[in-house]
Amino acid sequence: MITLIGKKRIGYINQAFLGHHGATDVITFDYRSDGSPAEGDSEEATVIGDILVCPEVAAEAATVAGTSVGYEVVLYAIHGMLHLAGYDDHEVADVAAMREAESSIMNDLCHHYNLDSIF
Repeated sequence: MITLIGKKRIGYINQAFLGHHGATDVITFDYRSDGSPAEGDSEEATVIGDILVCPEVAAEAATVAGTSVGYEVVLYAIHGMLHLAGYDDHEVADVAAMREAESSIMNDLCHHYNLDSIF
């Protein structure tokens, strides 16, 4: 599930659960014990994790990056989904693979949708 939350709340969650100080753009919680794909009928709705996205942080990043709030929010949601798909961003090589996947997905989405108009 993707949830949009405020800067104060994501900052609290960032500190309480990850030990990091301050607000952040996105936090992903994977509820699977081993990170493997959800088992069961593919037609069943299964919540495997939560993705928390902060539009306030997205607005700040959009100003710096010259993008839109909509673009940044979608990018953060994609980032969270990639974590749930097994991508990580703690090692340099992993960051490169994550950025490549983000870029590919965002290019496809931007080709078909006007992300600037979301917010």
